[in-house]
Amino acid sequence: MVCRSAGWFPEPRVLWRDQSGQNLTPLSGTSSKGKDGLFEIENSIIIYEHSHQNLSCWIKNNLLNQVKELAVFISGESLDGGTVCDASGFIRLHSPDCLSPQDKM
Repeated sequence: MVCRSAGWFPEPRVLWRDQSGQNLTPLSGTSSKGKDGLFEIENSIIIYEHSHQNLSCWIKNNLLNQVKELAVFISGESLDGGTVCDASGFIRLHSPDCLSPQDKM
């Protein structure tokens, strides 16, 4: 899964957490500064079948003490064999198996 967010200053910190609040190790992370001086981040994590059914991507601005969280619930397999996911929040989450209704159009 990939967690993306833009419009940050200063550069934010990204954390993945499981349902018990434990930090998870990300696969990779990038940050870029746009012409407007604001940062865009992208951070990814690998999710294995049955490893974590609830997880969150936290993006934190330490200077302003501001946090945005995207919580994801992976409920299992759908009838067509794909993964059923529910995500809500201020952060974009991208996964081939977990598309929002807007992404499916």
